[in-house]
Amino acid sequence: MRKPARLALFPAAIALSLLAFSGHPKAHAAVEPKQDKNYDLASLDVFRKTIVQIKDNYVDPSRINPKEMFTASLEAVERQVAEVMVEVGGPPCDDRPANKEPGTTALVQKNSSEPANPVLENNRAQAAGCAHADSKIPEGHVRVTVGNASREFDYRDIDSIWQIPLKMHEVFTFVRDNLVTQNDQREIEYAAINGMLSTLDPHSWLLKPDVYKEMKVQTRGEFGGLGFVISMIDDRLTVRKVLKNTPAYRAGVKKGDVITQIDNDSTVSMELQEAVDRMRGKQGTKVSIYVSHKGAEPKKLDLVRAIVTYETVTSKLLENGIGYVRLSGFSGTTTRDMMGAIRAMKAQNGGTLRGLILDVRGNPGGLLEQAIQVSDAFVEEGTIVTTVGVNGTLREPKLARNDGGEREFPMAVLISSESASASEIVAGALKNLNRAIIVGRQSFGKGSVQVLYDFKDRESGDESALKLTIAQYLTPGDMSIQEVGITPDIELVPARLLKDRIDLFAPPKTFREADYDKHFLNAFSHDEEAAKASRERIAQKPLETLRFVKEETARERKNRELIEAGQAPEDDEDDPSDEDGVQVDYQIEFCRDLLQSATSTDRRQQLAQAKPFVEQRRAQEQEKVRKQLEAMGVNWAPPPPAAQKGQARVQAELRVPRTQAGGTMEMSITAHNTGSSPLYRLRAWTKSDNSTLDRREFVFGQLQPGEKRIWTVPIKIPRYMPSRRDDVGVKWEDELGDQIDDARAESDIAELPRPAFAWSWQIAGKDGADGLLHKGEKGETAEIVVDVKNIGSGQAFDAYAALRNLSEDKINVKKGRTKLGPIKPGETRTATFVLEVKKLLEDSVPVRLEIGDKELWEAQREKIRLPAGPITPSAPSASAVRVLTDTNVLSNATEQGERMASVRKGAVLAAKGKVGAFYRVEWQKGRTGFLPAAAAKETPGRPNAAKVVELMQSEPPLIKLANVDTSRGGVETEQDHFPIAGSAADQNGMRDLQIFVQHENDYRKVFFRTAKKAGQTPNVSGPVQLDFSADLPLKPGNSTVVIIAREDDDLMTQRTVVIHRKQPFVAQQQKKERAER
Repeated sequence: MRKPARLALFPAAIALSLLAFSGHPKAHAAVEPKQDKNYDLASLDVFRKTIVQIKDNYVDPSRINPKEMFTASLEAVERQVAEVMVEVGGPPCDDRPANKEPGTTALVQKNSSEPANPVLENNRAQAAGCAHADSKIPEGHVRVTVGNASREFDYRDIDSIWQIPLKMHEVFTFVRDNLVTQNDQREIEYAAINGMLSTLDPHSWLLKPDVYKEMKVQTRGEFGGLGFVISMIDDRLTVRKVLKNTPAYRAGVKKGDVITQIDNDSTVSMELQEAVDRMRGKQGTKVSIYVSHKGAEPKKLDLVRAIVTYETVTSKLLENGIGYVRLSGFSGTTTRDMMGAIRAMKAQNGGTLRGLILDVRGNPGGLLEQAIQVSDAFVEEGTIVTTVGVNGTLREPKLARNDGGEREFPMAVLISSESASASEIVAGALKNLNRAIIVGRQSFGKGSVQVLYDFKDRESGDESALKLTIAQYLTPGDMSIQEVGITPDIELVPARLLKDRIDLFAPPKTFREADYDKHFLNAFSHDEEAAKASRERIAQKPLETLRFVKEETARERKNRELIEAGQAPEDDEDDPSDEDGVQVDYQIEFCRDLLQSATSTDRRQQLAQAKPFVEQRRAQEQEKVRKQLEAMGVNWAPPPPAAQKGQARVQAELRVPRTQAGGTMEMSITAHNTGSSPLYRLRAWTKSDNSTLDRREFVFGQLQPGEKRIWTVPIKIPRYMPSRRDDVGVKWEDELGDQIDDARAESDIAELPRPAFAWSWQIAGKDGADGLLHKGEKGETAEIVVDVKNIGSGQAFDAYAALRNLSEDKINVKKGRTKLGPIKPGETRTATFVLEVKKLLEDSVPVRLEIGDKELWEAQREKIRLPAGPITPSAPSASAVRVLTDTNVLSNATEQGERMASVRKGAVLAAKGKVGAFYRVEWQKGRTGFLPAAAAKETPGRPNAAKVVELMQSEPPLIKLANVDTSRGGVETEQDHFPIAGSAADQNGMRDLQIFVQHENDYRKVFFRTAKKAGQTPNVSGPVQLDFSADLPLKPGNSTVVIIAREDDDLMTQRTVVIHRKQPFVAQQQKKERAER
C-alpha cells in the first residue's frame, strides 16, 4: 500500500489563495489547460486506486453504499460533460409533508398528524435526489445519454465496492465511444471519483494535479520565490503584501505595485496561478519582473529567488507588554515561526510578556502535527488530542511534554465561526486543559482527520491525491467537537447601528460543519438519537456574552454596499494598517485589556478575575446601544423590576412591496400591542432564503398597550438579481421573553431586461496593412479592434471587453481590457487591444475574447484565432472605388477574412490603396476593411456609404421561453413539477442545449438535446433552432433553473429562471382561506 502523506486537517475545500495568492475563483486560464488526448477513459486507473484506499482506510465503513456511490459518480460526470445526461430509475419520493423554514436548511413537520418522512428528516441531499428519480426507468437501472446515443445499464448487481469499477468500465466505454468534444478525458474520471466520494462525507476529495501541487507547497511552508502576495485586479497583477527580508522586500517592491511583465511575458490577462508559477523556482535562480508604482512607467528588477516561508504567523507587541500572535494556517513551519515571534516580542519588552493573545480567527486548519506542537508549547501536561480510527479503533492520544515552553503568562485565544479543524484542536486543548480563556464566536465544528494518498500517472508523471477521512479527533476529556465546535468562554458579538441598517439581535447566518450534506454526526454516531445524546453531554453555553457596537468606516461602508450590489469590494492598497500587518480591532483590544488584569495562568482563575471587567464593558456597550437607538426615536429603557411576562400581545403586519431589481424595497413591519401590559425592547428580524432580505432588523423598543408603531427598512435590490419570489418570515423578541407569533409574507422581485452582446473584430494597423499578423515579423505590434453591439432588450450598465492570451509563447498582450461603460439596446461601443509578436509565427494565434456587464453578471466569450501570413504586397489606388455588385467588406486581405459589413451595388467608398486582390476601404468613419477588387472599380466619385450595413461576426444563441414571463416578477407554483418550453436559435450554428435544476446543494441536469445528427461534425453550422420542453422537478422553496445553449465550448448563452414552489402548509392554508371567503 502506498505510504500516505502527513495527517492533515482541512476544511471541505482547499483555499489555494489563503497564503500564496488571492483572486476571483472563476478567472479564466491564460493558457489552454494541459490535455492528454491519448488517455483511455475506460482504464479507470485513478478510480481503481481510490476504491482500494476507501476499502482499506475509510473511517466509517457503514457509510459505504456501493449503489449510491455508482449513481453519484455518473451524476457528477453529467455535470462535468455537457453531452452526457444521466437518468436514474425508480419511484420519486413523497415530499408533501416537508416544509422548510425560510432562511434555514431545516425541514419541519407542520402537520403532526401526517406521517413523518424519515428520508426528508434525516438526509436532505437524499431527499432532493429522490425527486429526480424517473419512474419510467426500472428501479436499479440508469440511462446514460451521450449526444444522440443512449444506453440503459442495470446496476442491481452492485453489492460491493469492488463491483463499482466493473460497472463503471461498461459505462465509460460507452461514453468514450460516443463522446466527440471532450479533449481531456482525465477530467471526466476526476469528476466521477469526486461524485463517488461525495456520498461519504464533505471532506473526502480527489485533488487534481494542479491543486495537489499547490497544496504541497502550502503545507510544506517553504518554497523558492520572491516574497510577496499577489492578486488579479482588473487584469492587473497587483501586489497585496510584501514579506519582510525577501528578495522583493529588499528590491523595494511595495503594496499596490503592479507587475506588468515576468521575464519576456506580459502579465496582462495572465492567469493568476500561471504568474505564481513563473515567479517561483529553485533557490538561487534568476527572474526579471517589471514593476509599476502608482501608475509610473514600469521598472525592471532583476531578482534572485530565495527560500520564502509561507507567512502563517504575524505578530505585534501591544501596549503594556501584551503579545499578539495570529495564526492564519498550520503549515510545516508554523510552530517554529510562532516561537520565534514570541521570543522577539519578549526581547522587545525586556525579556517577558504580561500576556499573550493567540488569534486563530478565520484559520481553516492545516497539519495535525503542527496543531499538536502549537498546543504543546503552552501546556505542561495532559492529553492534547486523541485520534480514533476506523470503527472507533486505533485510538492514539497525543500527550503534552513537560520540556519547557511558554507557560509563565496568561493567555486568551480568539476564535470565530471560520476557525476550523487544527484551529479547534489548539483552542480545545488550551481551553480544556485550563491554560487559556477562549474569546469570540462558536467555532466551525470539524472533528475529522484526513490523510493524503498520492497517485502518480505512469505516462505524464502528474500526481493527483486522494484526501480521505481516516479518523476523528477528540479534545481533552474525550469530547468530540464534530458538528458542535469550541464554545467561547466569553462570546463577543459585533453589532451595527446605522440609519439604513441595524445588525444587533438577529443570530448571524454562518456556514458551519453541521450545514454540510453528509456531514458526520457528533462523536461519529450512526444515528441522530445517539448524536443528540453526545451533543448534550458536551454542550456548553458561553459563560459571558457581550455585544459591542462596531463603528463602520467610510471604506467599510462603501465595500459593504458594493458587496450587497454583487460587485467586488475595492482594493485595500491604501489601507493604513500597521506595517506588521496587524489591525487592532475591538476583539484584540478586549483581550489586551482583559489580560492586563489577569494574574494567573489558570483559565478558571482568569475567568473569575475577569468578571468585573466584562460587566464594565457590557455596561458601556449597552449604554452605546441605548443612546444610538434613542437618537433614532426608539425608547430602549429596560423593563421595571415589577414587570411581568405573558400579558403582552402583538398583532403584526409585514409589508414586502413588489420591487424591480436595481430599485429599493421599502420593507416595513407594523407592530400593534393588543395586550394589557407594555412591551419592552421589542425587536424583530426577517428570515428568508434570499440573502438580500434575510436578517433585516426592525426595532420598536417600548410599546404601550394599544400603541401601534411602524418600522421601515430600505433594502437595495442588486441589479443582477433575476425575478424571484421568496418566503419572508419574521421572528420576534422582547426583553421579558413573551411568546409572540411569527409573521410571514412573500416577496416578489422583477428582473431588469437583460443586454446581450454581438461583436466583430479585426487586426488594425497602419495604412497599407493587410489585417494579418505577419509570420516573419518578430516584434511586430498590432491592434485588435472589437465592435460590441448590445442586441438585447435591456441596458448594459458597466460593460467591458477583455482579451485573454492563450499563446504565451507567441505573443504578449500589452493592453487586454477596455471599459465600455453603459450600452443601451442597439448601441455599439468599440474596444481596442494591443499585442506584440514574440517569435516568428508559423500559424494563426488563439486568444479568448470576453465581453460582459459587471453589474448584471452577463458575459459571453469566444475563442478566436488571429490570422497570420506573409506581408501582402500593396500599391496606391484612386481615392475612391465604386462597388459593381453586392459584396462584403472583409477583416483582412484574404478570402478567409471575417465579414465586417455588407455593401450594395453602387456604393462609393473611400479607398486607402490596393492590398493584393483587395482594396483597403473606409466603410465607416475611421474604420477600414478589405473589398474584393473584382467587385469594384476605381472612381473619382465622392464617397457615399449609405449602402453599407455593419455586420456582427459573432452572436450568441438566443433563448426564448414560450410559457414563462419573468418580466413582471417571480414564477410561482404549488405543484412538485413545472413544465417549461421554448427554443434556442443561432444563425451561426449550434452544438446543444441543456437544462439544469438546482435546489440548495442539489444540481441536476434534467434535459439535453444536441443539434448534431448522426455523421455530422460536433458543431452544426448555419441557422439552427432547438426546441425544448421539460418537466422540471421542484422542492418546496426556490429552485433555480439554468438553460444553456452552446454554439461551441466557449460561446454560449445562459438563461436563469427562479421558480418558487409554495410551502405545502402555506398552499393548504391559502386554499382554506379562499374557501372560507
